[in-house]
Amino acid sequence: MMRRVAVVGDELTSKGHILPYEQAHGCSFHGHKAALIGGEAYCEKCKSIGWIAKAGGPYRPKYGTTREIALDGDIVLCRCPVPPHIIATLSGESRSTDENHGLSARSYQSADNNSGEFHDEKFQLLDGKSGQPLGHVEYAIVRQTGAIEQGVTDAGGYTHLLSSTLESEMIDIYM
Repeated sequence: MMRRVAVVGDELTSKGHILPYEQAHGCSFHGHKAALIGGEAYCEKCKSIGWIAKAGGPYRPKYGTTREIALDGDIVLCRCPVPPHIIATLSGESRSTDENHGLSARSYQSADNNSGEFHDEKFQLLDGKSGQPLGHVEYAIVRQTGAIEQGVTDAGGYTHLLSSTLESEMIDIYM
């Protein structure tokens, strides 16, 4: 899907905005510096600074060789129970695709759960092209309740074990 490029100054659904950052050489769109995954944004609703995380498809254009550019609809992990989304408008019609270029996740039920009453799950993040585990990758899981759990995958690409629930739920995993 084509999405607008997010830039410094773009607003959030919580009425906050993406904060400027220091960098020797900038990548800009219509005179505004590109917002980066992992960059900071101020949330007016909870009055805190959070960091920008991916939402939607996993692909992002890269600034230089390492930093990924944020897109419209990406989220900010602040203190809000439900993360606000970026509303990208300042980059004009500058857009990028977020198509899946080969990332996938598998769910595993804990071997400790023999009763069948609770759902304890962890996920293995895999490279969709090679099938290899994505070890030592930072991630955030947004639960259906809006609660955010963060971590780093282990060497096998596994997330932490999510806490017990009585019912199944939809979650979002951001890397």
